[in-house]
Amino acid sequence: MFSPRKAAPHYWYDFSTGVAQLNISLTVNTQKNFLWASIYIHDDKKMFEKFNMHRDEIENEMGGKMEWRVANKDCRILISHDGNIKKESSWPKHFEWLCNKSLKLKEIIEKYV
Repeated sequence: MFSPRKAAPHYWYDFSTGVAQLNISLTVNTQKNFLWASIYIHDDKKMFEKFNMHRDEIENEMGGKMEWRVANKDCRILISHDGNIKKESSWPKHFEWLCNKSLKLKEIIEKYV
């Protein structure tokens, strides 16, 4: 699973995956009302291409279309979800989505790395 860490007051939360150049990142945007879960790839384009070779399988396993972002140094593979976290009544639903997607991303990393 994941190792526990102290939470910080940020709009994102990162989990170690056991692979130095990969982490799982959960993000909340309160202005545009969305959540996202992603694999963040630090300075390793070959690793990104390794995942990209299995794009269709990964999107199928994640249950939807994903964004495949390539930057100069780092890359990100993310899935997003509409969500207004300002509504406290929606927290359980959003928390469940973030938990499920982070666990699924961990499985994907273990499968394709």
